Amino acid sequence: MIFIAVTMGFFAESLRERINDHDKEIQYMKTFTQDLQTDSANICLSLQQLNTNRHVIHELIMLMNSPQKAANGARMYYDARLSTRNFTFHTTDRTLTQLKNSGGYSVIKNKAVIDSITAYESVVDRYMITNGISLQESQLLYPTMAKLFKAIVFESMVTDNYTNYYAEGQPATGLK
Repeated sequence: MIFIAVTMGFFAESLRERINDHDKEIQYMKTFTQDLQTDSANICLSLQQLNTNRHVIHELIMLMNSPQKAANGARMYYDARLSTRNFTFHTTDRTLTQLKNSGGYSVIKNKAVIDSITAYESVVDRYMITNGISLQESQLLYPTMAKLFKAIVFESMVTDNYTNYYAEGQPATGLK
């Protein structure tokens, strides 16, 4: 009798753990899906910013090489100011952190899901490296910008809520 009671208790505990693990797995997948939706929206914003920067830099180069550069001072200042603005993507990693710290990967039964999560982490890591390089490149522009443009004009182009607008008049650049 005691043996049967102990065995049944063991089976009941095992079943309870399996149900609990399944509930955790479902919860992890729900929050990870929410994290992915947030990351997807933020990556789209980041890519839009990169495309805008590429366009602005191209326009700035064209204006700097134009014979009418003196007449385009305000536009060159505006483009130069925008060219160093970056949207930095930060991953929403609350679920990944929980999975790692609590051993949550063990409750995920589908190996393909684990492989996909691991692949996603790898892609995000590579993107973060690329994003870091992009930020470094922007920072390397500052000394050249300081030679070509007046900082006081840049400062006058930003509102209190960090909105950029055109400089007044046609400010001179260091271009000849």
